[in-house]
Amino acid sequence: MIGNLDPTKVTVACANRFLTGYAPDGIFNLVWNADRVAYTAGSQGDGVYVENADNSAILTVTLAPTSPSVAHLEDLCARRVQFDTSINDASEDGRMTYFSQQCRVQKFADKSRNNAAPTVSYNIIMPNVEKVA
Repeated sequence: MIGNLDPTKVTVACANRFLTGYAPDGIFNLVWNADRVAYTAGSQGDGVYVENADNSAILTVTLAPTSPSVAHLEDLCARRVQFDTSINDASEDGRMTYFSQQCRVQKFADKSRNNAAPTVSYNIIMPNVEKVA
C-alpha cells in the first residue's frame, strides 16, 4: 500500500499567524512530554494501569534564517506572551489537527552564521494538546 503525504498541505499557526519559510529538512516535530499510561505489576502478577493527565508537548519548528516567521517568533519570545497554536496536515493520507492554548516560545533560537545556510529552530511549549481531527 502506498500513501501520499504533501508538505504543502501542512500548516502551523502561532498567535493567529501561519508560519512560513520552513527549512529544507522539515516543518515541525511534535514530542509529548509524558507517556499516556504507565503499568505497574504486583508481586503476584496482578497489575494496574495508571492514567497520566499530562497532555503537554514540545513543538519544534525549523525555519530558514530568512523566514518572515523568525521575527514573529522572536517577538513572541521577547514579550513572553501566551498564544494559541495549531498544527494541521490536510494531506489525503496523513490528516491530523492538533491544538493548544496558552503556548509559549521556550527560548530564543540559537544563532549562527557560516558558509552554509543555517536553520533556525524554535521550541514552543504546548501545555494541553488536543487532537481535534
